[in-house]
Formats: sequence, C-alpha cells, structure tokens
Amino acid sequence: MSARFLTSIWHVCVLVLAGIIGLASFASAQTLTWLGAPEAWENSTAEGVSSDGQTVVGYFTPAGTYLSRAFRWTSRFGSFLLDPRYEGSTATAVSGDGNTVVGRAYLNNDATNRNFPFVWFAFSIDLNGDGYNDLIRLNPPDTDDGVATDLSEDGQIIVGYYKDENGNNQAFWRTDQGFIVLGTLGGSTSAALAISPDGSVVVGSSENSFGNTHAFRWTSNEGIQPLSTLFYLSYTHMVASDVSSQGKYIVGWADRPTSERVAYLYKTINGVSTVELLGSLGGLSTAATAVSDNGVVVGYGENALGQVRAFRWTEQTGIQDLTALYGHLLDSGSYFLSALDISKNGEFIVGKAYHAANDKTEAFLLHAPITTATETALLPEAPALLTPAPNPFAAATTIRYDLPAPTTVRLEVVDLYGRTVAVLVDGPRPAGSHYLYYQPDHLAGGLYFLQLTVGARRFHQKMVYLGK
Repeated sequence: MSARFLTSIWHVCVLVLAGIIGLASFASAQTLTWLGAPEAWENSTAEGVSSDGQTVVGYFTPAGTYLSRAFRWTSRFGSFLLDPRYEGSTATAVSGDGNTVVGRAYLNNDATNRNFPFVWFAFSIDLNGDGYNDLIRLNPPDTDDGVATDLSEDGQIIVGYYKDENGNNQAFWRTDQGFIVLGTLGGSTSAALAISPDGSVVVGSSENSFGNTHAFRWTSNEGIQPLSTLFYLSYTHMVASDVSSQGKYIVGWADRPTSERVAYLYKTINGVSTVELLGSLGGLSTAATAVSDNGVVVGYGENALGQVRAFRWTEQTGIQDLTALYGHLLDSGSYFLSALDISKNGEFIVGKAYHAANDKTEAFLLHAPITTATETALLPEAPALLTPAPNPFAAATTIRYDLPAPTTVRLEVVDLYGRTVAVLVDGPRPAGSHYLYYQPDHLAGGLYFLQLTVGARRFHQKMVYLGK
C-alpha cells in the first residue's frame, strides 16, 4: 500500500472525525434565535416548540390593536401567518414533529363573534385557493366558542375548553372519534390546559364545590381528580399548566390569600406523590408554565426589584434566572421575560423577551442543553436554614434550606423541651435550594424550632404556629 494512499485515508479520517466533532459541538451548543415580527407588528410571543426544536408556534401582535395573529416558525423557512383571513388568532401548541398546530381564532364577520378552537395541518389542502392551509374548526358540543390549548406528541389528541349554553367553560378531550367532556371538581367550570406527550394524562383547573379554582388531573380510568388536597386550606387559586409523559411531573402555580403566587412541582414516583415549591427569583410571585420529561421546569417570576423574568428550575440547581444564565447570548439591554414552553428532552425553551436592538417584546427560541457548567452555576455557597415564611403562621408555612453539594440531611421540628415532634426530611438530597410546604395539623399552637442537620453541623430557626 503506497504512502500517498495511506496519507489520503488519513486525511479522510481526519475530515470525518472533524465533522463528527463539529456536529456534536453544534448539538450541545447554546444558541439564541430571535423569531422576529413583521415590521408593522409590535410584538411576538412563542407559545409552543416541537420535540426537536425546529418548529415554534405563537402569535404576533399588531401595533394599535389587541387582536393577535397565529404564526408558525421553522428553522428552514422562518415565520409565516397560519391563515390571514381571520381577524385574530393564537397558536398555543405544536405536535412533536411540528406538523400539527392548535389554538384559537376569531372571525370578525362571523355572526357569533366568538373564538373557536382550531387545528392546522402542515400538509392540509388549501380549500379556499388563497395560498394558505386552512384553520380547521373544531366543533365542541352545542357551541363553537372555545380554545384548543394543547395536543399529544403525535397530534392525535387535542384538549382545551369551550363555553357551554350557560357561558361556563368546560374542559374537553378530542380525537377523531369525537369529544369527551371531562367534568368538574364539583363546581360549574373547568379548563384543560395541557396533555402529556403520550396522551395519557390531562391537567388544568376547575372550580370545586367551595367555589375555589383548583388544579386537576384527569385520566380515562380515574376521571377528573383534584391534584392535591394540601393546597385547599392555604391557597385560594391553583392551576396545573403542564404535565410530562405518564403524568410523572405536573407543574403550575397557586395563589395565597396574600396575593403571593408560588410555582410548584407535583411529582409521582412509584405511586408516591409529593409537592415541591420551586422558590422565587427574589420577589413575591412565580409561575411554572411547562415541564420536560426529565423534570426540567420553566416559567416566570418577579425578582427582588419587582421585575418579571424567565426562569429555569432543575432538581440539581433549583430556580435560576434565564437572563443570568444566558446573558452572554443577549445583546446589551435585552432580557428574558417569560419561558412558556420546553421541549420534551428539556433542551429547547421558547417564550418572549425584550429585544433591545428592536425595542420590542419578541419571541425567542433558546437552545439550552444542561451541562456541568450550568448545573453548578448559582448553587448556594454554604448550607443554610432560612426563616420559614410566613412566620408566625396559622395554616401552613414554607421552609427553605440550601445545600452547596449533594449530601444526607435531616430536617426536624423540635418543641421547647427538645423533643422531636416531626421529621420532615431524612435522607440524601441534591445540591441546590430546597423548599418544603409544611402544614402541622397534628401540633398545638406554640413556639417550635426547625433543626437542620447536615453532616456534623446543625442549623436552627424559630417557628411560631398559631394553631387553628
């Protein structure tokens, strides 16, 4: 074999290896794509993203009007309006392959003057001959007034809500076989807001028999069920906004009577369900909007200055400001306002951000694979047990403790005599800020102490329970 031939083979191998390395680098690279808006349109918002991050849907908002227009963006062709014939429309979600879109539309010359839920197919027929694939009306029972909010990954199941003859919202599930009305938690209204990628679990909100709005979980076997009775006493309003495959993770937000809004993660593993509060960016309110199949949560909340900013949460890092994490991708003066959806694998995030270069609120697509660097960013510097809030409290309080590294911890409630009256945590926990919702139904009112043991160190905080 000649030396020239061996050299040629070597060059080919180097080129192939370089290509593989280049593709791997691209796949793991952090990138930010501004999705823009037509020149005459003021703002844009991204509401949904496909599994591979190559398709995004949302809406443009024209200057001087509240009526939005649904758009679909692809990495190959950019943005286009779904069907300009309609006076107003919003695309709320997209299938895993990016070819099916759902949302709502409004036709000004329609005698009903109502929103109607729609489905749009990338390969449907242009029946009107106007160069656009048609929005196909979904017709819920007894009305065409409603919203399609989400769909399964394969696009076969659509969920949402419609107004019944009494003007009350009713949650629905739709397939090619027709509509199923999901019912309520005892009140008069309900709204399905999300369906798991595998189509097995629906979540949303419903009025309960006490007249409060509460989060629900629905399956074909169990029907509609309240998500967690823990929130009935301390929260006046609770919403489930998204759910992962098989219902393992459910996220949303709950409102306290003090107007404080808290983001939560409802997790079910091996049949055991727990609720974890996701913390804050320093302000009073947070809301979780979407969750991936690997438990990455996104949403938005107030920071210490009262400014609304997008966040990402993982079990390893706790809650993190997207602008702080990915500010190097933003031009000067820009910031992420809200994260509204995340891909199934947790790598692609969409929402809206302030784009300083255009002085507009603009839809964005962020490719943000979680790496060792991002997992360790903004971790607590030292273990700590913070003062519970509220304190004193009558029904329930939130306890926060920080861990700079994974370790075994024990968190106890101790009375004035040093006796342990409750063990809240006892075992290994990952690094990050941890929030625990505590409702001491079995205790008498009085002064207690929280005791956190981390290795050989102990931390204490006073806690005043007013009783019921």
